[in-house]
Amino acid sequence: MAEITKRQPREGTRSNHAKAVLSGSRYNIQLLDLSVQTETYKTVFSVESRDRANTICTRLNSIFSNSKADLDFITPGYSNGYYVILWSGTTWLGSKTYTETMENGITHEDLYRGCKLPYYIEGSNEPQYYPYRNNTATNIVTITDADVSSTGLKKWEIALEWANNIRNIVNGWNCSKTGTVPLDKAVPIHHEGRIYKLAKMKGSYSGNRVVSATYYGAGERQPKITTANNDIFHTLDLTVAIPKGVTTGLVQNTWVKVTYNGTSVVARVTDECGEANLDLSSGLANALGYKSGKVTISAP
Repeated sequence: MAEITKRQPREGTRSNHAKAVLSGSRYNIQLLDLSVQTETYKTVFSVESRDRANTICTRLNSIFSNSKADLDFITPGYSNGYYVILWSGTTWLGSKTYTETMENGITHEDLYRGCKLPYYIEGSNEPQYYPYRNNTATNIVTITDADVSSTGLKKWEIALEWANNIRNIVNGWNCSKTGTVPLDKAVPIHHEGRIYKLAKMKGSYSGNRVVSATYYGAGERQPKITTANNDIFHTLDLTVAIPKGVTTGLVQNTWVKVTYNGTSVVARVTDECGEANLDLSSGLANALGYKSGKVTISAP
């Protein structure tokens, strides 16, 4: 296996770069568009103050400066009671430090170092951690009431839209095209280096019920890196997997509010699972403070 020394930028391209540009009374966050030869910046969203704009650009440029940063892991998230756009800290390990793990009869190569998140063994409150999951997340931007006023969208909708705007410009142009495909070659899409927009939501759940739940994605390798709606699974994203063949009232690519012990977070239905329980992403479970038990699902 050839050593992969970096994830981005791709050979022969420039590095991504973010800058803030005043436009009227607002500041546009712009990213260098590497899909064209001339130096062209495109606006991904705008904010109300120079200080906030400069902070966002500083955080983005810090991520871009890390040659092993996997930019596909720029997603919506939730931190300290706020919807955010974050980078999970996922980096490319390279062949000299990879390990192989066996799950469900499939051998996987652990080629990424991800965000450190706890998982819990049933009946224990002692947090456990997977190896090679030692990085911390970077909060790129916190969604505020001012953003709601300027866009007319809900905070969780803004987080998805703005994250997709960033992903669209990054778009794999500065990501390695020579990444090693894992031994499970059925799903090589992520290793091609291209970054895709997260699926657009088509509506919202309208019911209200209490359901049993579990969670997944604290760092374990998944049998497939893609979810049922063809998104790539991201540990810190706010997503839900619904039981296959079990009537829950939930359908793919819709919003749903999930409540646990008085804390509510709006998530996206993106995956399916083989259990009878609703399966929460670790990012969603972490946001809710969820360890085990039941959750309430309702209209956002």
